[in-house]
Amino acid sequence: MRRLCSSSSSPSSVVYSSPAISSRPLVRRTRSQHCFPAKNTACASVINDTLGTSLVLEEEKKKKRGKERTSRRRKALLSIVLPLPLLSGADILGLDCAARAEENKQTSAFFGAGDGQQLVSYFRELSYRGVKAATVGIADGREVVRVKFDESRLPFSDLLRVYFRRVDASDGGGQFKERGERYAPVIFAPDEAAYLEASRVLRILGESQIFGNEDPSLALPVKIIQGQPSTFEVLDGKNAALTKDDLKKLLKKSGRYRFLDDEKTGLWGYESYCLDKVCGYYTVAPRCKGSCRKYYPDGSTGLGGQSATQITEREKEKKEERVN
Repeated sequence: MRRLCSSSSSPSSVVYSSPAISSRPLVRRTRSQHCFPAKNTACASVINDTLGTSLVLEEEKKKKRGKERTSRRRKALLSIVLPLPLLSGADILGLDCAARAEENKQTSAFFGAGDGQQLVSYFRELSYRGVKAATVGIADGREVVRVKFDESRLPFSDLLRVYFRRVDASDGGGQFKERGERYAPVIFAPDEAAYLEASRVLRILGESQIFGNEDPSLALPVKIIQGQPSTFEVLDGKNAALTKDDLKKLLKKSGRYRFLDDEKTGLWGYESYCLDKVCGYYTVAPRCKGSCRKYYPDGSTGLGGQSATQITEREKEKKEERVN
């Protein structure tokens, strides 16, 4: 191996070359210089320019890699915060229209039976059947429960079934210990069909005398109004969810439990009896007779059963058949 040297006499610019590969230009990098074979006198300036360009390119690559890492992190964060795919304007508009259509399916009805806090829980239990919300408030001066429901899943007749099991329909001056017009029984039916259904249920129950009314020909004093109330104000203090024990305490304190729910004395309790010297038989809601028994099959709530309109029409058909 022989030793070559550029015009610089500095030891740091020494380059070594092998005879076998002397035709190739060799480069050896030192701390301060780069040196080509001795014939190239401009090697230092060229190498310095090349080294500067390489450093710039390397810096740009680092910045590019940094941007790529930042972009990947942002995408990962968005995948956590926004798991749904990005939606176009048309998609968002479609979702909004679907939400409005779902809201349009909801119908509101209002039921007054004294203290709304002792009524609202029974409507909320029907959430699995289509009740969207039940809220206690004041509607046109009456304390009521506003029930929002999906009429395609829950017929209005089933709401009436629940309501008439929680009201003393013979008392038009209030309900139990709550007295005055604010607590008088009232129904705001959403449309004409609902109004007719409520009127027919009231007639059926009045004729059965289940509420102890002496004259079955007189209409029970429950006010039925077609349409929505002109005003409705939510009563925040009466919309908290109650436990079963807390609700039972309220029902007992107001007198509702004894009148409606007590197994022996309640309107919807039962009457036990013996048959052929065998005891243990019982009848649920024994005072619910005639058409009342059709509306409340076996004394149960009878959700999904015949509506009062269907019962009335079938009774009418039977009378016509007898005449013919």
